[in-house]
Amino acid sequence: MLSRVYLIIGERMFQLALDQTTTIALIVRFVETIEVTIEMEEELTWCRSSMGDFLLKAPQAENVISKIIVYFDNEGDREKFRVLEFVLSSGQLLFFDPLFIDGINFGGQEQKDDCLNHIENYTAKIIS
Repeated sequence: MLSRVYLIIGERMFQLALDQTTTIALIVRFVETIEVTIEMEEELTWCRSSMGDFLLKAPQAENVISKIIVYFDNEGDREKFRVLEFVLSSGQLLFFDPLFIDGINFGGQEQKDDCLNHIENYTAKIIS
């Protein structure tokens, strides 16, 4: 299960983590180091990967975030996000969905459309 995602944006590193009490929300915090707490089967190997290589249309380009959109549960805690979206200056979007059965899922427009079809009672707020 993907329970944490780390993003390096400029000089800062963010951790997106599943809310441990509900597992249907994201908690976002600034961090200095990557926290590794993995119990693995003996035949598996730990690795680190850049999702930019998989998600970004031009991973080597300067991908500037032009807008951040958070989606809150209308009755929920404003510190916890239902989903999180980054819109890049190129128009591409990165969408983070904690509602996925195997933990945090991420993708683009297709992921966003699928996720928002399953959420009721949410408010979207642009924070950047």
